Amino acid sequence: MIRLSAPSTPARPTLAGLPFLVATALVTTALAGCHQAPTTPSSQVMVPESALEARSAGLVRVEFPAQDPGPPYYARVSPYPEMLNQVFTDGRTVAIPVYRDPSCIPGGFNLFQGFDPPSAAGPGAFACPLLVSGTFLIEPDAPLGTFPVQVNTSGPAQFWFVDHDEFMARTSDGLLPMARLAGEFTSLRIGTAEHFMEMLRPRFEPRHQVVITAHGRLADGGRFRVSANHRGSTLQSISIHLD
Repeated sequence: MIRLSAPSTPARPTLAGLPFLVATALVTTALAGCHQAPTTPSSQVMVPESALEARSAGLVRVEFPAQDPGPPYYARVSPYPEMLNQVFTDGRTVAIPVYRDPSCIPGGFNLFQGFDPPSAAGPGAFACPLLVSGTFLIEPDAPLGTFPVQVNTSGPAQFWFVDHDEFMARTSDGLLPMARLAGEFTSLRIGTAEHFMEMLRPRFEPRHQVVITAHGRLADGGRFRVSANHRGSTLQSISIHLD
């Protein structure tokens, strides 16, 4: 749990999911100056997801984007230690989940940065429509700066696949601007999920975790399947298949 006072400007949004929004925004601000045995997704113990179960556990269930704009990021990819080294690769291919309309993502935005929270300059990632929807669970009296207990996301997320060696070469400067990913990677293949499930536990204690399962169709007519389990700063297991 992160207990930080809320910034005085800009004005705080009056949204049902305020703790989630503020937590991610504050973490982004805090990080701005910074530049085990494998398990399978099926082995993870899930936090209760139904409204009744959530209430019995003392949590509230908030839907996004219906009640909350969702997390202020576009995609999940970053080798930065402060972003927990979240690069989903099997050593041959890098799979990048994309949660918001890619045509809307600013070309100069460094995807490795992760968060693009609202600020005096504009709405950040909230300017781009979500491709996905979901719910998060949090204590009803959670103070500002508290991450949710769990976030469950589904829907037609996109997956952008690139060759691992090209990824390493083109990001050797430590940056991945959206325009570079979209326009310079010769190995790029883009797919849309027909099935996508992501379970995120964003709290650092006992350990940050994200579990992803997805399959769908590639724009070139092929098929893809992805499963990944990332815990702490370590990729526990990964499977990427492109047909």
